[in-house]
Amino acid sequence: MSALVQALGRLNQLVAAAVARAQEAMPEGDRYRGLYVNEVEVERLLARPVGEVPFSAGRLAGDSLPASIVSRFQLSPFDADVLVLALAQEVDLRYERLFGYLHDDVTRRQPTVGLALMLLCGTPEERIVARRSFDPDGPLLRHHLVELSKEGTSELSRSLRLDRALLGHLLGQQGLDEELAPYAELVQAPMAADGGALDLLPLQTGERPRLERLLERIQDAERRSPVTLRLAGTSSPRAYAAAIARALGAPLVVAQSADPRVVPRLALDAALRGAVLFVDRAVAAAPAWGRVQAPCFLLAGAGFAPSLGGERVTLDEPKSSERRRWWQSCLAAQGLRAEEEDVALVSGRFRIGLDAIERATAQLAADTGLVTRVDLFATARRECGDLPALAEAVPTRRGWDDLVLPDAALAPLKELCQRVEQRDRVLERWGFEQKLSTGLGTCALFAGPSGTGKTMAAEVIAGALGLPMFRVSLAKVVSKYIGETEKNLDAIFDAAEAANAVAFFDEADALFGKRSGVRDSHDRYANLEISFLLQRMESYSGVAILATNLLQNVDAAFTRRLAFTVSFPFPGAAERQAIWQRVFPEAAPLHEEVDFGRLAQIHKLSGGSIRNAALAAAYVAPSTGSIRAAHVEHAIEREYHKLGLRMTDALRATA
Repeated sequence: MSALVQALGRLNQLVAAAVARAQEAMPEGDRYRGLYVNEVEVERLLARPVGEVPFSAGRLAGDSLPASIVSRFQLSPFDADVLVLALAQEVDLRYERLFGYLHDDVTRRQPTVGLALMLLCGTPEERIVARRSFDPDGPLLRHHLVELSKEGTSELSRSLRLDRALLGHLLGQQGLDEELAPYAELVQAPMAADGGALDLLPLQTGERPRLERLLERIQDAERRSPVTLRLAGTSSPRAYAAAIARALGAPLVVAQSADPRVVPRLALDAALRGAVLFVDRAVAAAPAWGRVQAPCFLLAGAGFAPSLGGERVTLDEPKSSERRRWWQSCLAAQGLRAEEEDVALVSGRFRIGLDAIERATAQLAADTGLVTRVDLFATARRECGDLPALAEAVPTRRGWDDLVLPDAALAPLKELCQRVEQRDRVLERWGFEQKLSTGLGTCALFAGPSGTGKTMAAEVIAGALGLPMFRVSLAKVVSKYIGETEKNLDAIFDAAEAANAVAFFDEADALFGKRSGVRDSHDRYANLEISFLLQRMESYSGVAILATNLLQNVDAAFTRRLAFTVSFPFPGAAERQAIWQRVFPEAAPLHEEVDFGRLAQIHKLSGGSIRNAALAAAYVAPSTGSIRAAHVEHAIEREYHKLGLRMTDALRATA
């Protein structure tokens, strides 16, 4: 700042000298000088040799701008002086009147191209050479350091205005200019470069030393051209950009607009700050990005124009251990802490990107002290993707105590949960992931008659794992149009992975039926759909549960690819009694005359039918104040009717 003040002081002396020369060259005593041109003035102008000016002061002595700006934009001494000239009126309004005097026109209160050439060049030859600085490809205009007004009868009469980003930088402004703030985000630089910032990044083998060499190039003080990095292979590019900025000890400017009017100014702001400029592919369409002079220019994703060039850095999606370290780092940055076990669980259950983890911890910033497991899971769940259009969310309110099944069915369900809980240990820490290319997810088939608890079991599993659940009716997925079914299935599996949800496919036999011989084109395309689904299931990394009422109709190729096949038998008397006992809430006013044992022995109903009967009995009971045996009997009769059966008089009397 002191050097800039000295430069303005030298400019003041230069202007004073120019004013003195102008006073000598111009007639005195005319109070309206500058407002009109009289005959004497016309004769004086015609008598002046071509190219000669009424005054000329010469260059500012010494350095007029910070060396970093001069070096970054490769400015000539004249370019630097022009910027100081444009700055003058922004810090002292008296220059407006002085510029009007030197223009011999009180309405022209801003410096112009002509004034800059007259004031800063000593000879006509110098002015001709210096005029090239105002070419579109010159550094002043190419980097948008100054703006030329569109007004003016000639190039020389166009006024100069300092870019607001440069003005703010020269005056010590820390934040983004108010005109840029809606289009970008600024992350201030750390106190010092963080050499360990890259340790948290999941880089592919061999990429770490290469990235470190690129960062050394960026930090090279003698290097003038920016280093462009293309980040590929990650859904969390911003987190990587932030880590690279921390490693450099530099600010991070995140561009959020591709407006061609904004792009050059964002690039200029980043260059002035010595910042890392991050541009996601969504806003990278503007051609002006090719002129960026920021020390490090990061492009996220593939598909950018070749003209932008750059070194490709291939990144991996984070593994559980890497997500855990990122959770811990982000929590610490927010001044929060959580139990190691809870952080490990949320890292393993929710395969979300590093960007999402940063957002999740930011949501917890209002909390203080210890963050609970419930808090971690809730914020992680909010960062998961949306449900697919063909799916519906299923609330996970019920637990293991609500599930009544024989041990032969209950054991594999709990083993399924254990498989998901131990996934990271087995695949990552024990190295099985390196041996397997497919089948990394957990897929199960639940088979049994309607109402035997298949949907409830999926709900219990999702609740035990702390994951959301959605249900897909495959009968709605199948389309008569060729290729549409595969498209729907692919979208569902993608959404399930993004949502970190338990995907429950109801009526699976609608699509997973046995492949048939090809008798016509319909058979051929039906078999293609099944083959596609087999491949997609093998590449799926989440939890998928398929339900069917007809196990014998499911293609054997599916069962070979499933981790579990669980049979849900029709409940026996003991299971039915347990279901009757658990289906009524504790707060329900159940009369003591209701005998669950007798109901279970007499009425061979599935668990779903028992639940329906209990709810129906409760709805007809309020008039009497309690749920009595007659209410239950009436509800059971309704269930028989829905099933197409008839409750005989003998059976009713027994009940």
